[in-house]
Amino acid sequence: MWSCQAPPPCTQHQVSAHLHTQPPDDGCDGVRASRRADEKEVREESEEERIWNLLKEQKLREERRQNEQKALERERRKLEKLDRERQIIKESFKTEMEKELEVSAQEMKDKSVCGDYALKKYMHITQKDQDLKKVDKVLMLWTSGLYVRV
Repeated sequence: MWSCQAPPPCTQHQVSAHLHTQPPDDGCDGVRASRRADEKEVREESEEERIWNLLKEQKLREERRQNEQKALERERRKLEKLDRERQIIKESFKTEMEKELEVSAQEMKDKSVCGDYALKKYMHITQKDQDLKKVDKVLMLWTSGLYVRV
């Protein structure tokens, strides 16, 4: 006679294989119904496990994305800081160069003024020397009585 006993526990692979095959009609509808319920439960557990795995993967991807976003933000702030420092140095250098240019221009002006002044002074001294020579000549001629207006 037919006995209606529960089959031994199956692995997930065996359950999948049983799902795709038709069990023989042995008159044990209760066992088959129980088996189908077990198979359905295994499928549901498998589906639930797959969903959990997908959720875990999604959470990990989101965490990685957030970490990358934070790293990018830190790098952006560093670049902004370096750019501000570069601008400060650039402005400082520009100011320093302008001051140097002003000093150089003033030195050139002073040198040209000094040069002009020295030339004027030389010309003045030369003129006085010539005038003194003329006065000496006139005095010499006057005292000797030979003064003739030149």
